[in-house]
Amino acid sequence: MYESDLSEERIIFGDSPAAPAKSSQNSSVITVSGSGDGLTAVQEPLVRDIAAQPFTWIRDSGPEKRIHCRVQFQRLHGSLSAASSTHGLGTQPIDPVLHSYWVDSSSMEAFRYSTKSQLAAWMEELNTLQISNWIIVVLVSPDQKPLRSRVAPRLDVYEKIKSEFCSKPGDHGRCVFLMDPRSGMGDADAWHNCVTQFRQLIFESYEAKLRVLEERSRILRDGRNSPGWRFSDYFDLQIALVKCYERLGFKEEALLRLDETSSVISILVSEGSLDHYALILTHDWMGVNLARRLKGHRELLESKLEVDFMSLLDVRTFLFVCQYELLRELGREVEIIDRSVSFIQDVNLDTRTLKVSMMPGAILCWNLLTCNEIRQMCQGGGDGISFPNLQSLATLLDLERNMLEQTGRLCGLMPGQASTPEHRVLLDELTKAIESSVVSTAILRLFETLSSTEKFMKAYLELSEMTMGTFKHVGRIRTVKLLGVDLARLYMKLALYEKAMAFLLDALKFLRSERWLVACGDVVELYLQCAEASSHWDCVLRGSMVIVSCLDVDLKRRRKHLLTIQDLAERPSHIPALGSTMPIAWPDAFVITMAGGLPEQVIVQQPFDVVVEVDCHLPSAMTLKEIRLVVEAASSVVHVGSRSPVPAEDNVLFGPNKHGVKEKHLLCSSTLEHEVDNNPNSLKQFPGVKCVFPKPQLRDLSGEDCDDKDKLSAVSSNAKLEPGRQLLTFPLQLQEVGEYYVRHVCFRLSETVTFVSSVETEPKIHVFPDVTSCQFEPAKGPQTNLWTNVQHPFHVRLEGMPVSMENVTITIQSTDPSFLKVFQGEQRAGSESLSLYVKNARKQEFRILCSALRPVYDAELTVHLPWKSEPQRFHFKFKAPVEIAFNVRTCISPSPMTFVSSTMRNLRGFAVSITNARLNYGDQLAEVLVKEHAELTIIPPFATTTVLWKFIEEPSEPAEMVFRCAYNLYKESDSNAEAEPSHELETGFQPGKFGQMRVSIGFKANYQEPLTVGDDVNLVYSVQAHKFPDGLTLFYQIHHDVSYWHSNESTSGSLNFPQGPQTEIETSVIALKSGSTALPCLRLFYLQDEEICPLDFFHVYNESAYQMTTIKNKELSEKDGKVVDQDVDVKDIPHATA
Repeated sequence: MYESDLSEERIIFGDSPAAPAKSSQNSSVITVSGSGDGLTAVQEPLVRDIAAQPFTWIRDSGPEKRIHCRVQFQRLHGSLSAASSTHGLGTQPIDPVLHSYWVDSSSMEAFRYSTKSQLAAWMEELNTLQISNWIIVVLVSPDQKPLRSRVAPRLDVYEKIKSEFCSKPGDHGRCVFLMDPRSGMGDADAWHNCVTQFRQLIFESYEAKLRVLEERSRILRDGRNSPGWRFSDYFDLQIALVKCYERLGFKEEALLRLDETSSVISILVSEGSLDHYALILTHDWMGVNLARRLKGHRELLESKLEVDFMSLLDVRTFLFVCQYELLRELGREVEIIDRSVSFIQDVNLDTRTLKVSMMPGAILCWNLLTCNEIRQMCQGGGDGISFPNLQSLATLLDLERNMLEQTGRLCGLMPGQASTPEHRVLLDELTKAIESSVVSTAILRLFETLSSTEKFMKAYLELSEMTMGTFKHVGRIRTVKLLGVDLARLYMKLALYEKAMAFLLDALKFLRSERWLVACGDVVELYLQCAEASSHWDCVLRGSMVIVSCLDVDLKRRRKHLLTIQDLAERPSHIPALGSTMPIAWPDAFVITMAGGLPEQVIVQQPFDVVVEVDCHLPSAMTLKEIRLVVEAASSVVHVGSRSPVPAEDNVLFGPNKHGVKEKHLLCSSTLEHEVDNNPNSLKQFPGVKCVFPKPQLRDLSGEDCDDKDKLSAVSSNAKLEPGRQLLTFPLQLQEVGEYYVRHVCFRLSETVTFVSSVETEPKIHVFPDVTSCQFEPAKGPQTNLWTNVQHPFHVRLEGMPVSMENVTITIQSTDPSFLKVFQGEQRAGSESLSLYVKNARKQEFRILCSALRPVYDAELTVHLPWKSEPQRFHFKFKAPVEIAFNVRTCISPSPMTFVSSTMRNLRGFAVSITNARLNYGDQLAEVLVKEHAELTIIPPFATTTVLWKFIEEPSEPAEMVFRCAYNLYKESDSNAEAEPSHELETGFQPGKFGQMRVSIGFKANYQEPLTVGDDVNLVYSVQAHKFPDGLTLFYQIHHDVSYWHSNESTSGSLNFPQGPQTEIETSVIALKSGSTALPCLRLFYLQDEEICPLDFFHVYNESAYQMTTIKNKELSEKDGKVVDQDVDVKDIPHATA
């Protein structure tokens, strides 16, 4: 800005404007003539009451509306012709909407001699100017007499005026009288009539004005191609309509008028009708400047319009500011950014269309200032309002970023540019031009950004990061990746190749998934430039392979990069760099399928050929050192999932090939063993890749050393590949039995580089031994339950290649003949071995009977084959049909006794009878409480029965309890059926660790009945050692529910007997809340191998284990008698600790 334009003090404002306030401009003007003394007293309540009640507005089109009209009274200075002339914006007068004449009726004499002539002159002037919107108000002075003696007010002046000046039929309501209602002596009906009449006349005036303005606007819009048509007339008329709509509260109609005006401007600019209209001034361009609060920007633009000094940029800015205010009032803030982007684009289009001559970079700086102000406003500024239209905000950020980049390139601030004197002169001129008397934050930021290269780059990178983050938040990932490519180009100019490569790889992964094939090639070219500049030759190799195998790239570029690959493969100086892997997917250079079927059965060490078809996608022929087929054992395959969002089948850079072959993945790596094994990043940086690359050194037919025994390889005689389809034959000989997958083919280009391509569908090869093996399993399946003392049929069969003899004799032998027998047929007696004649590939059945006494028995059988030196071993698990579980308890009173419950459960689907049950504890025999249960118990299928035992005397040392019984199996589920011969069952368990040690715990709780919340409970535990070994230390713990009880004392410690075999433990607790709960229980523990272990119920009789009580609330509610929750907080208890 020039110094002559600095007419006011420079003031800095914030980022966001305040919400638009209701100003006097939105009030309708009513002129005041005649005596204005009486108006002063009633003006405030009259203005308030006119705007208080809504008025129903019914027009020819659209729904009816209820609106409020705000008015202001202005004293008329001068003639009515001056007040009714063109005022404000527009050739059609808007204000005043109504003319009023105020008459004081205090004296009839005064009215006759002066007021009457003045009123007559005022009416004559109205008729001369053809003004029909007027009203006469007669102020009647209230009677000051007491209420009882007060007479009706004198209305002779009012009647005189009404009869002489309002005699026409349409003027009867234009003369009203009123008294001040606040005096207490006024006429409320007259006041209400006056307010209603004012409101009615105001809206009639607006109706007439709108009808005329809308018709004139339509005529001017349709006749814009007529000679003599002036845009200023149309614009003034549109703004006049907008102001009328705003005053009446028609915000939507006003917004439509503004949109129509903006569209007409764009049409006129495109038609060349506004060539003479200045687009922008040579200085004082400061953006839309929404933050200007000292003097409203809209008022400033209106003042320019009044003196016919508004440029086309001012017109555009004025329309946008009006739209902004209307959208804020309508609560449609989310549309502001959309309209702001259109506004900026329209201004730039006008600049290019009209070919405006201005300072270089002027329109760019204006765009930056406007974008920054709108963005700051939409992100929440001084008024704290944030607009959530992130889609449009992202577009605005991208527009601002592009403008900033163009400005930096124009001023020599971008990387790779050298600052020249011309750049510095241009920066000085731009800095002066964007100065303003009112400086916003946007101007200050632009000053700082253009001050140096470092600050410019900082601002540009911050804006780029914000733009990418916003686009990513709204889900426009494609734009994010393309912005990343732009940033990569910037980093390349700054020689930050590592950062550039990261952005390029990210973009390449997305472009690959979206199948943007040509764009992929362009991105890889940039990646190769970074890799060459940073000497990452492994990345150069892999990037070249991407372009070479992409069929959508032109042939010349593909051949160029193929030569690069061959050159890198022969350069030993770059061999160490080729050990790492490129973190992008390899395209398919070779598509490999099986040309012929594999043999169904392959015998170990038998040679056979594998023929594969290679579809070569290279642009020209390639001579290789070696082509090797890799076969891997199925047992060594481990499927590793990928965290890449790109599916494995889509991880390629070109679409389905033209030959209909499914795409596969291609990897490339060095064949040096120490590089692959010692590099921790080898084959781990590539996202979304199914790793199929084998270890470099493999075992082949020549007997070379191999470090992976599960992988075999074969070499083809043909080592040259031509573009297109060709067959390769690999001789193979497998040394071990099993299943093998034909994994991939390795193409060795040199001693340091080998390419790998997977075989389509990975066919499987079955390798069989040269001799027959034996398979041995239950006849009903491997999941069959094997019961003791039950005959189970088994099948034995021979598998493998046929042997020379037709019938084979095998021997099946039991390793434990006393409990396990093998036999054929239905006979019960068996032997320890059995000889069977088995035909080739045919099952032979035999039976096994296990008579073990234990509940679970692990059986082993050996099978001797005549052609094998070592027998085959098979293992099976037999279990008894009855499952037995024990539970031991101790009773102290009157003398220590032990009770044992034995629970027997039938596991079979048939009934089982139990007889002669007995329980021994060392040399002591337990006494059964119900004798009949021990003599005979029949258990139905899957049912349970329990027998209770009692020991009076026990052994002095710890011993095992042994349970013995006999059981009979029924062939049917009915227990009345005939039972099979009985069988013995024996099982044991260790009931206790310390033999006859017995401890009893007595318990006594002292508290006041009933127990309420907050009461103390004194607990006494009496511990008595009936039988206690020497040198044993016990520990105790008082266990309680912390939600019901609280204790301030210690609840654990060691247990001693200082006064004899009995001791007591005392403590107290506090009830915290109401309810039924268990009283605190004492538990005993002992130390074993530095761990605390609880004593079981076999050694301890605990009287405190199951003591219950009920806690009640302290008081009841007096209102409804319901229980009030009076629970106690632990923090409220004195001396309570957490």
